[in-house]
Amino acid sequence: MRTRKSSVLTAFAACGGVACLCGVLSAQQMAKPSKTVFAENYRGWFKVNAKRVKFDAAPAWMCAAPNASQMPSPHLAKFITVYVNPVGKAAMLEQSHPKFPVGTVIVKEKYTTGVSKTPELMTVMRKHEKGYNPDNGDWEYLALAGDSRQVQAQGKIETCQSCHQQVVGNDYVFRSPYLSKAQCKKLKLDIQ
Repeated sequence: MRTRKSSVLTAFAACGGVACLCGVLSAQQMAKPSKTVFAENYRGWFKVNAKRVKFDAAPAWMCAAPNASQMPSPHLAKFITVYVNPVGKAAMLEQSHPKFPVGTVIVKEKYTTGVSKTPELMTVMRKHEKGYNPDNGDWEYLALAGDSRQVQAQGKIETCQSCHQQVVGNDYVFRSPYLSKAQCKKLKLDIQ
């Protein structure tokens, strides 16, 4: 029998890695997707970082609107785990200047501490066919509540897109904060 969490996870389109949410959202961004593209077993995909990575305060803030549970400050450092589906694994790990294939899904779990049991937020990127979002590499972004039961934002989210513009040469995907130092060296990536 499926749980509520499984049903929600299989009920919407996803876009891994780093969907961001801030301010007023459009109707398109708040729309609930209807097609299944995000597997409930994403934790069975390739885990990009072996251990949670401490995320800097500025980008952590951009990936969620402040709320009471984040006090004293939503800007404090967060801890991140990233997963990539089999479609995008080679681009993530083997290409210096990747071109992620259509169907790639990247999931980022954002935790309040290095030992938290449940993420406070999940962000997702999904690579669409050419023409979906040409100004941002044809990526769709999605933000979910940490328990994955509520879609907080979805689509061409401006705060996500503006941040990901920093890594156009990596097909709009941040990798060096999550890959090992050896992997970054192999791919000739700047280590962050």
